[in-house]
Amino acid sequence: MTAKRLARWHDAGIISIGSKQGRGSVDEFLQGYLTCDTATLEESAALPWCLCDVKGRVLANGWAYHCDEKTHLLLHADLRETVADFLKPYLLFARCELNHEPLTVVVDPEGLELVPRLRVATSCEDINSAVAASDDAINASLIDAAYAWLTPTTSGRFLPQMLGQTDFGAVNFNKGCYLGQEIVARAQHRGAVKRTLRSFEWDGEPPTVGETHEQSVGVVVSVCGSGQAQGRGLSVG
Repeated sequence: MTAKRLARWHDAGIISIGSKQGRGSVDEFLQGYLTCDTATLEESAALPWCLCDVKGRVLANGWAYHCDEKTHLLLHADLRETVADFLKPYLLFARCELNHEPLTVVVDPEGLELVPRLRVATSCEDINSAVAASDDAINASLIDAAYAWLTPTTSGRFLPQMLGQTDFGAVNFNKGCYLGQEIVARAQHRGAVKRTLRSFEWDGEPPTVGETHEQSVGVVVSVCGSGQAQGRGLSVG
C-alpha cells in the first residue's frame, strides 16, 4: 500500500472555538458573525465563510468544520490575530473559548475538500511526517477555482460579492442577522456591486498583493508564479 503524501500548508492557520455547553452553542454564537449558515456545519464537509465588519467589508474568509467537539475556522495564518481580537469581546458573553495557537494545516488528498484539487486533514496522527508544501502550488489551486483568499493587505476592503464569495455558498441570504448583513443584503438585492472578481496573467516579477494596478486589473488579491515564469492571479476591479 502506498503511503499518503501529506504536506504542510504554511500560509494556512486555524482558530478553534469550544464551549462546555457543546459545539452547538459555538455554532449558535458564530451564526451572528459569519455569513454562512453555521447550523449546517458538520465534520464531513468544509463550509465556506466570511467575517464582515459593520460596513459589510470582509475581514477574513476561509472554511469552517467540526473536529474534536470544537468548531474550527481555517483562514490565512496572518489573520488569526485579527479575527481572534475581533471575536474576543463577544466570546465573553457567549461563554465560548477561543484557541488560535499555531496549528499545522496538512494538505491531505483524502481530507475535506476546500476547492477542486485542494483537500485538508481535520486530524493527522502522522503530522510529523508531513513535508513542506509549495504554497505557490496551493495558491494556484485557489486561483484556478476563482477563490479569493484574503490576507492582511486585502482584509477589510471588499464586500463578499466583490470577492465572488456568493458563488461558493459563503453567504446565506436566508439566515438570521449577522454583523454587516444589512449592507451585504442591500448590495445583493439592489445590484449595487460594481466591482467584481477577475483573473489576470502577468510575465516577469509578480505584482504585489494589495496594490492597485491598471484598470483592467484592479486591486490584486492573490497571485501564483514567481521569477520570470508567466503567472496568474485574481483581482477586484
